[in-house]
Amino acid sequence: MMVQESAFKVYMERRGEMSRGSGLWARFLVCRPVSTQGSRFLRNCTVSWEYRDRFAARLTELLNENVESQSGSKKEKKIICFSREACERWLQLFNSIESENRAQGHFAGAGDHASKLAENIARVAALFQYFEFGDGEISLGTLEAAISVCGWCSDEFLRIFMPPPQEEVDALELNSWLQRYRSSNQRYVPKNYVLQHGPNKLRGRERLNRALEVLRRQGEVSLSQCGKTMQVDLFPMMFSGFCY
Repeated sequence: MMVQESAFKVYMERRGEMSRGSGLWARFLVCRPVSTQGSRFLRNCTVSWEYRDRFAARLTELLNENVESQSGSKKEKKIICFSREACERWLQLFNSIESENRAQGHFAGAGDHASKLAENIARVAALFQYFEFGDGEISLGTLEAAISVCGWCSDEFLRIFMPPPQEEVDALELNSWLQRYRSSNQRYVPKNYVLQHGPNKLRGRERLNRALEVLRRQGEVSLSQCGKTMQVDLFPMMFSGFCY
């Protein structure tokens, strides 16, 4: 399913909380690829459609199988199992995901997604196996391919549905702005100077304070009072008894 980003935003504003709460999005593999606009150049070369044609032929074959199975003629269901090596790898993966489904873990706040991830990987591995080889055991290589695809989609899920707090985004931008002073070995920058000349979005005292607090917790800066001036220390690990 493909949808325009603007339509997706409207849907999430109206029904996002309900759809996340019902576990709807955890059942999907989601992605929001970076736009290729500006790099879609044409080249004067011969394009081969060999693999597209083979892909389409296999899809047609599978669709015909599905139509036949729905036509009333009962067929025994096919069961696709993991190979021994793939089974051990999947169990290890399941436990690894579960260990990160906790506060401060990789999937903190995304328990709905984490709870379905290992199952989704198994389903995709089965699809890969049947599409490529038909019957047979799911090999370790096929499982690893499914892990790679689903792992990328998992990162996309977290990026789309679990964006970092605004103060962390602001802190990243502020630290990048402060880096120009670090690069010139300037240790102190007056806080009021940052407020007046820093990134436009941080020229409000409350928002700047939150971003500075994030950087302070990360050890990137510290704040010190020098007379009547509050200074931002860009090298907090260096001891100094002076105010500049």
